[in-house]
Amino acid sequence: DPARALVSLASKEGYRLILMGTRNRRGIARLPMLSVAKQVLRTSRVPVLIIHTPFRTFSRPRIKRIVVPLDGTHRSSRILEPLAPLAKALGARLLFTTVVDPRKKGELPSEIVARNLFRAQKKLHRMGIPTELSIRYGDTASEILSFGSVQKADMMALATHGRDGLERLFQGSVAESILCKGNLPLM
Repeated sequence: DPARALVSLASKEGYRLILMGTRNRRGIARLPMLSVAKQVLRTSRVPVLIIHTPFRTFSRPRIKRIVVPLDGTHRSSRILEPLAPLAKALGARLLFTTVVDPRKKGELPSEIVARNLFRAQKKLHRMGIPTELSIRYGDTASEILSFGSVQKADMMALATHGRDGLERLFQGSVAESILCKGNLPLM
């Protein structure tokens, strides 16, 4: 199982990032590689950066605008720890977005979400990393992808909630949906 081997090696060797490429194939041709990437994304505790190839050609990396979907939970903000040094090194702006899905019950109250987002934003500003914040309404994955397009983003970065089994079946996975439908590099 290639996914299990990659995750095991990265964990055992103390890797700080797994970099994977997928081809922008459509339909059934896309499934084998994408399923390995999805499995690594699902199971790895090490951050995973997935680049859909062919990615824009460049002589130097041009990642200046990174969409960071956050739902106000501490779990979603875990992405900021590995992302902050990368954003700083690239001189990138982090575009925080949170999506309110009126169909979902049990989400955090907006006051708590706002407080947690502002706290994260303040910490990054002290590190010299510029951020913006946007609130959108609708289907979470669709709104995140739309926001990335409107903002002309170069990359997306989000933490997975680690759902599996029936929970993933009923609640879905935003990260997997963005991986399958999007075309930007995804961390």
